[in-house]
Amino acid sequence: MKVKSIKSIYLSEKELKDAICKWLYAHGRIGLAKHLESNLCEFEWSHEYDGDYLAVDMDGTFEENEE
Repeated sequence: MKVKSIKSIYLSEKELKDAICKWLYAHGRIGLAKHLESNLCEFEWSHEYDGDYLAVDMDGTFEENEE
């Protein structure tokens, strides 16, 4: 991570992916976190009717068990 000013930080793709995985683990989404760790992914901005979102497109197929 680089900090260039008080208002900006720069994360590498690996740092961002690691942060998302940690968030998923912390929120009980273990299967999805493991899938993200094991597969390549791409990041892009998605512009939806209700706002802008960072989209994480993961390789492979993930099937979540419904409880």
